[in-house]
Amino acid sequence: MTMDPEIEQSLTKLLKALQEFSGVYDRKVDELRIKGIPSDKLQPIVDGSEAMKDSASIFLSWAKFYVDKISNPMAEKETESFFKES
Repeated sequence: MTMDPEIEQSLTKLLKALQEFSGVYDRKVDELRIKGIPSDKLQPIVDGSEAMKDSASIFLSWAKFYVDKISNPMAEKETESFFKES
């Protein structure tokens, strides 16, 4: 199944923007490191970078999942729920 060109273009732009932001953020962290910012002050900033990258990956995974649904809304396959109702 092919992806809608407009959605594909939007996802590509989003991915590039996230990569650009990540690179700029990481360079700023390096600048702080070079300035000698103490590690106890720097570590939360580094942790934030990792958290944002993880969140972006999760977002992109969900976006691709729902894009597949847009591309084929009549598909039989449903997601498996990890939570069972009692």
